[in-house]
Amino acid sequence: MATTHHSRLHYLDSARGIAAMMVLVGHYISWKFDHHMAVRYLSLLVNENDAVSFFFVLSGFVLAYPFLILDKKMDIGKFYVNRFFRLYPGFLAAFLINYIYSIRHDLNWAEVGKVLLHSDRGFWQEFFLLRGNNQHFLPGWTLGIEMAASFLIPFLILAVRYNKKLANWLLLAIFLGNLVIGSFMIHFALGIWVAANFNLISGPEFHKSALYRYRFPLVLVAMVLFSLRKIDRLSAFGPFFKTFADYTHIDFFVYSGIASFIFLVYCIHFKGVQRILESKLLLFYGKISYGIYLVHWVLVRFIYDYWDRLNDLLGGSEQRTFILLFFALLGTSTLLALAIYLWIELPFMRLGKKIAGRMKATVEI
Repeated sequence: MATTHHSRLHYLDSARGIAAMMVLVGHYISWKFDHHMAVRYLSLLVNENDAVSFFFVLSGFVLAYPFLILDKKMDIGKFYVNRFFRLYPGFLAAFLINYIYSIRHDLNWAEVGKVLLHSDRGFWQEFFLLRGNNQHFLPGWTLGIEMAASFLIPFLILAVRYNKKLANWLLLAIFLGNLVIGSFMIHFALGIWVAANFNLISGPEFHKSALYRYRFPLVLVAMVLFSLRKIDRLSAFGPFFKTFADYTHIDFFVYSGIASFIFLVYCIHFKGVQRILESKLLLFYGKISYGIYLVHWVLVRFIYDYWDRLNDLLGGSEQRTFILLFFALLGTSTLLALAIYLWIELPFMRLGKKIAGRMKATVEI
């Protein structure tokens, strides 16, 4: 009997939503209170820095899945158009909001002129995601990587589509060449590897594999790898670890990328995990996860820029203020993320599909 594949794996949207919430919570708790040991221990579970590794691995999988598993045709030019309209409009809205917030005390026509004509404060570099110049919307660095990787991913997919065994060799080549091409391509390659092996991972034959045999130790290893950065904050690993990372370019993001790969395999194989992820609340946050990632930064900045005033307004107890403002942050981020999803993400994705639909064919694979 032929296996039926779904066009969209909604439980993975929920997994992305959890990662986005980790970024929000992690930035909120560590912005001002990272020196508290309780916050550092909590950061082992809410690791905002390395949640982006999961985004990258998941992106590699999601972009490859329709072409490697659903056997859809890819037109490279149309792929680029759709990817641009998926990522850039939301980023641009978030960047402009953060930029205006950054210059709010100097907001006048003279300042606007310097910004537009002379790229004052790095406006145009950040506007166009150039040179990793993220002074005002710091999370934008990840979107620069997503955009850059999107231009390479079709060629990786093409190679794996030609022969799925090439997924292993591509992963090895990217890992060995990370000093030249950057370590983040490892994450996308890991996601593509999962897509290439989706039928094995999601099926009963996976029970016979070594990965399944060691599934419990592996998930514990993944949890440690994912939190290595935070463990190092609690107790520094020492100069050898830093020297090894400098020489090999294997940094904390590589370890959390490997951990994210293991988490993704777990999500795809275990039905119990999928049932949890398919709860209505998690699916909702999965749907607006990009918006959560985009809007939270300026809200957290605002809270801590005006912390003393807000704390006095709420009675002077930092603990109570911390809790109340967290729920205010969560509620406001949810509403704004929903607005971005409805009024920016969906319309521009439709526009991208419309433009791509009217384009002449470029190169189809």
